[in-house]
Amino acid sequence: NTGYNSVGLATANLWLEVEPANDTVGGCSYWGSAARCNSSGVNAPSSLGGYYIAGDVIGVAVDLDAGLIYFASNGAWAFGADPTAGTGGLSLSPTLGTVYYPVANISWGDATRANFGAAPFTHAVPGGYQQGW
Repeated sequence: NTGYNSVGLATANLWLEVEPANDTVGGCSYWGSAARCNSSGVNAPSSLGGYYIAGDVIGVAVDLDAGLIYFASNGAWAFGADPTAGTGGLSLSPTLGTVYYPVANISWGDATRANFGAAPFTHAVPGGYQQGW
């Protein structure tokens, strides 16, 4: 891939031509080597390193009550995070009534496939979370 693929959450304010973290209301995205949440100004390097490659499975766990988002690559949670324990998540800084949408930014010539729970997940869902959107 070209290294510009990312997945995350965004509000309806996101322009479709840009990656999710450019959502000025509260988008957050992960692209393998780092993640960024615009609402909190966080630009965190990933402990998992590197861009996505063919066959990688990217996981996302969202805790809207705590306002946190977690990203995983091939079953390993990035940034030393543990969604079950509620540690290491990136802040979404949601406000009451904020509606989030799952989004992906895919480079020209690249492809992705999303699974929101209609099929079994490759990796386990963190304790206390539900599969699907």
